[in-house]
Amino acid sequence: LLTDTATLEEIRTRLTPLSESTGPFRPLAFELMALTAIRVGEYDTAIALYHQALEVNDFEFYRVNLGNALTRKGRFDEAIQQYRLVSQKKPRFAKAYVQWAKALVLQGKRDEAREVYARVMSNTHEQPRGLDPFARGKIANMHADLGEVYAGFGMHDDKGEQGPTGAGSIVGIGVISGKRCMVMASDSAIKGGSVSP
Repeated sequence: LLTDTATLEEIRTRLTPLSESTGPFRPLAFELMALTAIRVGEYDTAIALYHQALEVNDFEFYRVNLGNALTRKGRFDEAIQQYRLVSQKKPRFAKAYVQWAKALVLQGKRDEAREVYARVMSNTHEQPRGLDPFARGKIANMHADLGEVYAGFGMHDDKGEQGPTGAGSIVGIGVISGKRCMVMASDSAIKGGSVSP
């Protein structure tokens, strides 16, 4: 049903009868149509479909995906509101916090993103093994995402006006396991080891 080549119209044709029913799969039909709308870049359509799904079933995944569609449209405050609602209802639902922090980072609100990150860690730190594997993976990804965002932030000349970013790098060509490879090492004390093209 959901393939990379299926158009939104094809999906709608197949799922409209289900979305008009009163059965338990009705909200799922809205979500499948919304996911297809996101895939083809029709974010307003996806937003409307997620609202319809939420009218039938206030499921946290629908609300987080609504937030994701709102984020893609640049409607950050509305997206963050969706993530907040999920985090209030399910404080250990890591995906909501991850997406919330990403929306804040996209707005340049890095300090607020750190606070969201701290909140998810405090909500899950005592019993991380009690979380499902998906949530544990999301928290690990959040560590990596925020680490990338904040590594060296504000510690150096971030605009590159005072010196070359790659000044602490050594690059060479060598043979590893019989294959010719480019090898690079960076001094993490200089610009967090970053290299500019």
